[in-house]
Amino acid sequence: MAWVLRGIDTSHFREGVDISRVMQLIMWVIQGLTNSDTEKLKRDPDYRSQYNTRATMAELSDYVELLTTAFYK
Repeated sequence: MAWVLRGIDTSHFREGVDISRVMQLIMWVIQGLTNSDTEKLKRDPDYRSQYNTRATMAELSDYVELLTTAFYK
């Protein structure tokens, strides 16, 4: 399991939810955001100076909140 997923309390998941698939969804979200930022850096060298870590983390938080609503009790 990826280090970012180690702190997730799986007891909060709804009954019948395939936890390993939810974990995979979380990893895909993280990878997707990372890939998106990487592509922006490749296309626009000035993007690095404009990059906002807080904005990326806020976007990740939005996705995690959506998944929480879908899969938590």
